[in-house]
Amino acid sequence: MMKDNQNKIILGLIVLLASFLRLFRLTRAGILTDASHYSFRAVGYLDYLDIENQTSPIVWFGFKPWWSFLSFHDHPPLVFFIQNIFFKIFGVNTVSAILPFALFGIGSIIVVYFLTNKLYGRECGYLAAFLLAICNYHVWISRVGYLESILIFFILLSIYYFTRALEQDKYFVYFGLFLGLSFLCKYTAFFLIPAIFCYLFFCKREVLYNKKFWVGLLLCLIVFSPVIIYNLKMYQTRGHFDMQFAALFNQDMSDWPIIQRKVSTDFSESFFAIWENFKNGFSPVVLYLFFVGLGFIIFECVKYDRKKHSLLIALVFFLTLFFALTKTSVYFLSVYAPFVVIILSYFLICCFSFFQQKKKHIPMVIFVLCCAYIIFFSINTNLFYNTMGSPGKLYSTMRLEDQGFNNLEYFLDSKINIKNVPSGKIRTFQDLFLINSQGILKTNPECSDVFIFDENLNWFGRIWYFQRRAVYQKIFFLSTRDLFSIREKNNNEQDALESLRKHYQSFYFILGIDDKTSDSKKYDTPFSETLEDILVRQFKLSPFIVKNYKGEPAFKIYHFN
Repeated sequence: MMKDNQNKIILGLIVLLASFLRLFRLTRAGILTDASHYSFRAVGYLDYLDIENQTSPIVWFGFKPWWSFLSFHDHPPLVFFIQNIFFKIFGVNTVSAILPFALFGIGSIIVVYFLTNKLYGRECGYLAAFLLAICNYHVWISRVGYLESILIFFILLSIYYFTRALEQDKYFVYFGLFLGLSFLCKYTAFFLIPAIFCYLFFCKREVLYNKKFWVGLLLCLIVFSPVIIYNLKMYQTRGHFDMQFAALFNQDMSDWPIIQRKVSTDFSESFFAIWENFKNGFSPVVLYLFFVGLGFIIFECVKYDRKKHSLLIALVFFLTLFFALTKTSVYFLSVYAPFVVIILSYFLICCFSFFQQKKKHIPMVIFVLCCAYIIFFSINTNLFYNTMGSPGKLYSTMRLEDQGFNNLEYFLDSKINIKNVPSGKIRTFQDLFLINSQGILKTNPECSDVFIFDENLNWFGRIWYFQRRAVYQKIFFLSTRDLFSIREKNNNEQDALESLRKHYQSFYFILGIDDKTSDSKKYDTPFSETLEDILVRQFKLSPFIVKNYKGEPAFKIYHFN
């Protein structure tokens, strides 16, 4: 009993450390990545992006067909569904958007302990959990709102129950369940299929004749069936599968001309991309020790026991092959993190055992210093407002900076004062339109303000901080390009403003101050400059300045009524 309590305390302390690294200052950098459009769609479980070159069923048909609720045009549905639940429980805000990824990241620490304990023993399990808790790559992916954080959790669960099922075949049902849920998170999880079959063929061939194994795979197929039905209906109505499968099978991509994705044939370029992303994600100590550890387990596998590390090697090999065949990005490769720490923990335990026999304690001292460095590297990358040292050595180049959108959101919340999403659901494409033919919107009656923003502002920021409010709360957010469409019905920008003033009480114009908040003049138009000139020269207005966390000016906001 005493020993069990000690084990729980050790694991609890590791989880506590992991929670601090993933939850403290969770929204420090705001949402300025793909997480913005994931979260935007998750609020109403709505498959829609405000992009002409990446369309979805509600745009094609003008309404949402029944099958469009089963998945999304670019990713499976599970992560969107989980986020939607968090929004319903905790409200629609930036914390609710990122919180599920942080919590599932913490959950992965616990699962990796049980998995490594199953493979290599309790001490190795503790070390793997500790290393994953402080690993920068996993801390980072748990805080930025990418799909991979939840994907990693279900991948680890499926592998854990697979290892248990090899001893007690009743667990193949759980293996199949979590494997299916992995596929519902992201298609990256498909690497598990060849890895598992390869392992079974060479090391556990008798499992292939076990009926419960195939029952587990059948359950996996049933869990994944919504995506299968979705793709069959999409092929029937559009002549292609969803965006990922259409790219894989080289199908017509005219619905998504902005996407250039296909199977890679240049393996040297793919492996170079994997290496570069590895260097960006892992601290140097973890990265180089991992490759030494990988070489060590391969040596043991070849020299001593072919089966001991075969599953782990198969997983790493087929994951690498998957990324070699597809276009990789730095956040894709975060899936490596648990495998890296498992391999590293086994290698370090072997080193400690060897030097302990020699009665030498220097390796333990080095290990403590390395852990201190790894923890500082993660904190410096993810938690500090201002970094210390040089990138690549003391913090990762993946670090995200707050561009002032957090403070802009505080400003918007103080002016809008509407916390609840209206009960009306978005059922048709017309429900998404903000401007009618007269330039007037059926807006939320609780808000009589118009928010005009520079069309060159960061697209991700606009989607989460502006478009979210426009679509779900019916607040009138209008880009300067949209204002120009109203201007064409009048004589000039000032006439367009006068047209709007007949229906709205107050106006706010949001303008980015520097290139950090914009997409580098994506639209080379004078609309924003012209509007600012009108407000300053004719209305004699002075801007309110919104600053970022460094105190640097980020936005100018003109208010007139």
